[in-house]
Amino acid sequence: MFSPRTVPTGCGFDTYLGYYGGAEDYFTHKVGPFLDLHDDKSTGGTWDGADLHGYYGMNGTYSTHIYTDHAINLLDGFAEEKVDKWFMYLAFQVF
Repeated sequence: MFSPRTVPTGCGFDTYLGYYGGAEDYFTHKVGPFLDLHDDKSTGGTWDGADLHGYYGMNGTYSTHIYTDHAINLLDGFAEEKVDKWFMYLAFQVF
């Protein structure tokens, strides 16, 4: 699951914020002792250039708020750049 070829930025997405596995805690963003919240960016548009790294500093922040803030920042950036076409998939981690 944690291979540059298999993560969203390795499959064509420019950016990705989220989990690679399942059953993460909404506030610690961990599965057991491991952080599984990632903020990846594609560098160069190829799978081998993906910058895969953990998204630290969010411990204690509810995941829905993290996703919402990130989505708003992306939308603001697209509006400033006047991008004609883009796609965002936003799936909140809530019941």
